[in-house]
Amino acid sequence: MPTRINTHRLPKNTLLLCGRVLLIMAVSFDTSRVVLNTLGVEAHGISNLAAVIVPMLAFLNGLMVTLTGGIIYGVGGGKSSIAGFYQFYMKTVMLIFGTHPTGHLNIP
Repeated sequence: MPTRINTHRLPKNTLLLCGRVLLIMAVSFDTSRVVLNTLGVEAHGISNLAAVIVPMLAFLNGLMVTLTGGIIYGVGGGKSSIAGFYQFYMKTVMLIFGTHPTGHLNIP
């Protein structure tokens, strides 16, 4: 039985994705205007700061859960599990805080 290739699927999905992106942009522009008017400039900056720090800490939490599970089940790659844990943890923390842009925050 020959299979039928649907040639209209890709353009249709592309147009739907573009429409979705435009809708999300319009909603976010309006939402950011309302939030800025409600909170003010200073509180909006603090809100953006919290929006950066919370996901970063959530990532570190997930990292700690994964690494702890690796230690418990002995997945260390041949190293002692505690030494490998701290070595990987410190590399990850240095990577996160080393690449995160700092110094541009002017919080009064």
